[in-house]
Amino acid sequence: MLQKEIKKQIIPTLVNLNELLNSQKRYFVPIYQRPYDWDEWNIAKLIETLSKLNEEKRYVFLGNMEFREEENMQQIIDGQQRITTLLMLLNYLNSEAYSDNIIKEMLKIKAQGENGNGTIIDDQYKFEEFIRNKEFSSKELAELEGYSNARLRKEKTRNFKNSNVYRLNYHYIKTSLKNINIITKEQKQKFATNILNNTYVVTINLKQDIQESEAIDIFDAINTTGKPLSIKDIFKIKMYEYSKNRGKNNPDKVIQSINKLYNKIEEKNSQIVNNESLIREEESTGKSEYNEINMISETFSQDDILKVYKFILISRVVNNKNKEERANYKSELFNMSNDNFYNKLFLQILDKNSKKQFEGFEKQEIDVQELQDIHEAYANLADIVLNLENIDAETYFAYKMLKGYTRYSWAYRFLPVLFLWRFKKIDTNFNCFVINISKIFEYYTITKKQVINYVKTFINDIIIQIVNPDSSPKEINKQIKDELKKCSRKILHNELQGEVSNTWWKKNISCLILAKNAEKKCENENNQKLLKRYQRLFTRKFDIEHICATGNDDKRFRGNKNAIGNLMLLEYSINRNIKNDDIEKKILKYTQSKFEIVKNEVLLLNMGLENYYKNYEMRQIDKIAEIEAYFD
Repeated sequence: MLQKEIKKQIIPTLVNLNELLNSQKRYFVPIYQRPYDWDEWNIAKLIETLSKLNEEKRYVFLGNMEFREEENMQQIIDGQQRITTLLMLLNYLNSEAYSDNIIKEMLKIKAQGENGNGTIIDDQYKFEEFIRNKEFSSKELAELEGYSNARLRKEKTRNFKNSNVYRLNYHYIKTSLKNINIITKEQKQKFATNILNNTYVVTINLKQDIQESEAIDIFDAINTTGKPLSIKDIFKIKMYEYSKNRGKNNPDKVIQSINKLYNKIEEKNSQIVNNESLIREEESTGKSEYNEINMISETFSQDDILKVYKFILISRVVNNKNKEERANYKSELFNMSNDNFYNKLFLQILDKNSKKQFEGFEKQEIDVQELQDIHEAYANLADIVLNLENIDAETYFAYKMLKGYTRYSWAYRFLPVLFLWRFKKIDTNFNCFVINISKIFEYYTITKKQVINYVKTFINDIIIQIVNPDSSPKEINKQIKDELKKCSRKILHNELQGEVSNTWWKKNISCLILAKNAEKKCENENNQKLLKRYQRLFTRKFDIEHICATGNDDKRFRGNKNAIGNLMLLEYSINRNIKNDDIEKKILKYTQSKFEIVKNEVLLLNMGLENYYKNYEMRQIDKIAEIEAYFD
């Protein structure tokens, strides 16, 4: 019985493009779908596949496409990217059957409101703009293609894509066709005919009784050549069904809000990338240095925002549980991926598959406004950090260390955003939070060979406290300070006495702390100048230099080459140029460095090499003490 019902609801059919794009059919992309997002690689791959029709193949197969009936029209569940690109390709090939008007009608992106009526969303405006003006001007082409630097070209392409992805991909279609020598009118017409008659897909047609989320589950199971759904796409689809199920919000408006949020994230990231480029240019000393600069980017994604929201939702439920029940929530839910968490969350909320671990979540309201608030926290913090405005220099340094230089950075780099989301301002409490959390991560990164569960459990407790509406920033900071006091100075001392350079994390953190202290001694009283100095540490790609490294050095060197006394932060470009030269030759190259720690070493080296080797043990003791003092 079930098999018969499925066969009635899901109807697969093999068709060629001529049948698929029959002008009598009406297609639309539902509002919860992701926008058109193909890039140059996708375009080139598609046209490479289609070009085989002119060579050794009589037909090509482009995989499955999935549609769902809706008021005498067909929702495009899977196939939007391919159909959109194929229509632009056919339009360029001047196939009379695929004029501008038909393309506009077939790809009208509208909200799925009552009776099929809805509000056109942003992506449709871009498509209509493309129809009016498809070609790039010569000035735009020069701007797009005029960069030899791969990173700059990538950033410029991203800006063009955000501006109008259809125009950009139309340009790539033209370029790809020229590459396979389809240039004349006759060649274009023959290619269009081949594509229409000899390109096949399997259409999977779903009846209207199948719900949106079921349609997406089917898509996920059978997706072959299409772009896989990301969590941001899945979240949007689930929110559409959630809004319909709850009946409190207009589903169309909810999806429009999410689309606007996603667009704002892309726009903000473009601004951040441009800002970071200016910082790179300011810090570069030449072409080679410019190409090698490394930066911990302040960009953020939809996934980042959903991750913060995941912790917020979990913490709210945990705060409503008794002490005995909290441990299971923390250990199971905090470690879930975004995909796994939101899939199970919506199953629980929509009463489709109740899970004991998600008890209490069905009472939660999923609010798009809260996602927007998290976005604002991310955007505001990025502006403050990049512009070096209204931020303490010590907080800036700790923030960068927390984001990129500890074993815990990948999992907890969002903590400053969460704190700012909750308490709304950057003040002494925020500074204290960032500095001390970063120091805890740095300490356990130096003293342990891997991430330890104790730290993860402690941080989960802090997250729960931040989200708790009854907690105060002072209480949270006291708990963190108390934890920092537990960090053993003896264990730290023992770890720093050994071969520090054998561990990437340990050597980077140790040498960054020493480099920071050297910069601070120069500008201790001027926060803005100190900020610029700290910024240089994180915008110039660096290596950890072994000062005495060659065989000739070993004869006079009494200490361990891999110990902290023989290590320092040095610009990447200088270090790669030095390689393993004798110390006498190295000194000349060291003078090119902008880092104060290097200048200090040069002063010592210039006082006499024999004296430098002789006093190694004292320098080792001093450097270890300096790092230990940093954690006090």
